[in-house]
Amino acid sequence: MTTTEITEGNKLIADFMGVKETVAYYDNYGQQTPCYYTDNNLYRSPTFGSPNKSLKNFLGASKYHESWDWLMPVVEKIEAMGFDIHIDPKNRCMIFNGNKNVRIDTSIGSKIESVWCAVIAFIKWYNTQKS
Repeated sequence: MTTTEITEGNKLIADFMGVKETVAYYDNYGQQTPCYYTDNNLYRSPTFGSPNKSLKNFLGASKYHESWDWLMPVVEKIEAMGFDIHIDPKNRCMIFNGNKNVRIDTSIGSKIESVWCAVIAFIKWYNTQKS
């Protein structure tokens, strides 16, 4: 995966997870700093610039593609929507709809890469269903 693919994929996930900007953090000088959060996770951006620059920093620091701590809440959200996710020991990930029909099936590199790619494919599909 290229850096651009990772950034774009993590941006899709962040949007899906409802990452929002908030100004809830004050630096050592008493200045407000944009933060991004989803549920109980808060990311403090060291940027004193525009929200776009802060979002870029958030996406650069996000670890959806390499950390189970970041990725599993996304998996759990998809499951809470009524989809089943099967993570195979042979680095394969399948996402099924309620009728047990395979919606997504990926097998790429490592186990976390396969799950990350399946989540990205699911979000892209899901976004087309909303419109």
